Amino acid sequence: MNRFPNLVIQSWLILTICFGFAAESTAGSCRPTNVSEGQVTSLLNGKADLAVMPDRAHAESLLERLLVRTRGMELSESRGEPRSHEVEAANQWIKKITESRGMDGRDPLSQEPSFVWLPSMKSSEGWAQKVRTSSVVGVKALGGGTNGVYRVTQVDNSGREFHSVFKPVGESRPVRSGYAKTNPRDFLRFLFHVREIRAESLYGWILQAYWRNGGIAPVHVPETLEVVLVHKGKSYGVGSLQKWAMGMEVEGVRQSDPTRFAFWRGTREWQEMESVVRVLDYIFGNSDRFPKKDGEEAVKNLFVEMDWVDGREILRRANLIDNGLGVPGHRDYTIDQIPLADHVPWALKKALHEVIGQEATIRQEQKDYFPREGLDDVFQRWQQVLQRYPL
Repeated sequence: MNRFPNLVIQSWLILTICFGFAAESTAGSCRPTNVSEGQVTSLLNGKADLAVMPDRAHAESLLERLLVRTRGMELSESRGEPRSHEVEAANQWIKKITESRGMDGRDPLSQEPSFVWLPSMKSSEGWAQKVRTSSVVGVKALGGGTNGVYRVTQVDNSGREFHSVFKPVGESRPVRSGYAKTNPRDFLRFLFHVREIRAESLYGWILQAYWRNGGIAPVHVPETLEVVLVHKGKSYGVGSLQKWAMGMEVEGVRQSDPTRFAFWRGTREWQEMESVVRVLDYIFGNSDRFPKKDGEEAVKNLFVEMDWVDGREILRRANLIDNGLGVPGHRDYTIDQIPLADHVPWALKKALHEVIGQEATIRQEQKDYFPREGLDDVFQRWQQVLQRYPL
């Protein structure tokens, strides 16, 4: 058998940097960085075989290289038809690596059969560190959607449970239906898990400027990470892991207590929030939250935290979840679905015009996650909005 000749050779010159991951101490560990893109390409083309992973450090190094391919990157138009099959192939190799056993009989990534692996140095900070260092005690499928969705339960160092929502690449509808193969360019422009993990960053550019200019809408995108999930020895592969949203599901309240929902929508806080979110959702192509046409009433993917002030219920925070859906050219989602200029706060208009001046910086920040044509779509929509809302 081919014993992985391109990736495991005795004469490697090992260069290391410190890196932390699941089930390890917060001090982190070190990993080699000499796995080349050419070696990964050989692997994906079937010219190398992963018969054995020699140790965890090599597995980590290879995983980081494979993650870039699961994002559909390096697929510019100048290189011809996008290779969407690499998204699936890389994800399958990642699943195999995280389920495989090393030469010493141990898991190459962890001594535990259940863990979350994070590829980013950010895994040593905040909620990401908590995810990385906490045990996974449960993974439960959540129904009701068109893509695979799981609730992940972990126990932190103090013994407290906390939850996250995991959406694996391999269980997205475009992968299951074969759309990735028949429409590779659209598939890669709007790859669900990539949009999920970058929504906080993309929305944040405009929201921060909006608040600086006096905006009041308490809009929040829960922190979302790119991770690999393994539970009881089964790898779910790459996907997005989103912090569990707090508050009440708006659609549930709309159906069970329409009077209460109608009162919410009549408040200034709610109206400003809805106008802001509708505009941002349009720019980033998210067509699955507020109603888009006559006859639609459902409000999806929105949780709210409410407070009582002077005897009335007011919006404290709106949590935007499930931000992965982006369908260019959706028949029911045009610029007419965003508010008229008179119904949009000046702070948002000002922010939109200010931040577009940082387009080059935003593109640079997002270049490892979106092919150029995917970002082109975002900025085309943005320019449409600016024409609708002149200062």
